[in-house]
Amino acid sequence: MKEIEKLFQNEVAVDGSKAKLLKYKVVRTPQSVYKAIPGRQKYRPTQKTPISNFFLAGSFTMQHYLASMEGAILSGKLAAERVAEYAFASTLKNREQCLNEYTCEEGRSRSKEAKAA
Repeated sequence: MKEIEKLFQNEVAVDGSKAKLLKYKVVRTPQSVYKAIPGRQKYRPTQKTPISNFFLAGSFTMQHYLASMEGAILSGKLAAERVAEYAFASTLKNREQCLNEYTCEEGRSRSKEAKAA
């Protein structure tokens, strides 16, 4: 109870003069994270996969932290960066195709003229 009072000083007091804690349970999960042993890092997948437009996020992926909330958050950020890179690269490919045909609008109209002739 002292620890809770220390964390929530404005809400809880040990003497019961503030909010009263009626019921609680401490849950301990000793094996809640995988065992960090040398050589395991290489088995973690990256956020980018060999499958086009398919990305991974989660504490199990390649990032700097163990399997934790922090690792999951960092992995999500890294996955978002990969998605953004993929989207940007796709946009550039479309732009290149349009530039090869002068501009998108000019290219479309000229290709229609060529087909009609």
